[in-house]
Amino acid sequence: MKSAFFFSILVVLIVAACRNNDSETNVPAVNIMPEDTMKTFFVDLFLTESLIRQKEREGRNVSWYSNHYYDLMLKKYKMDTTRIVNSYQYYAQSPKVLKSISDKALDSLIVLETHLQASPN
Repeated sequence: MKSAFFFSILVVLIVAACRNNDSETNVPAVNIMPEDTMKTFFVDLFLTESLIRQKEREGRNVSWYSNHYYDLMLKKYKMDTTRIVNSYQYYAQSPKVLKSISDKALDSLIVLETHLQASPN
């Protein structure tokens, strides 16, 4: 159930980012994640989704892993899904800022991957 909910959020976020911004909707900047937190959240979201897809390929109970890891993310960031959606909609009003946050998250993942590959086993 939570997996479907987070997938729905992800779809909403993608649609919001891709929509035409001719008519701007103003999301109040109340309770919005700061850019650094949003970047870190994206990193965790990308890693979590990757882990869940890996568990799916292994034939594991994806529902359990989705619920467990998304619960951990909500606890880690001390927020609910409403705050996540509001933050994304706020940054989606400025696509360049949202792209910058996303690019920084991907850069962080690349650095992490490089560090892990360079470390001795």
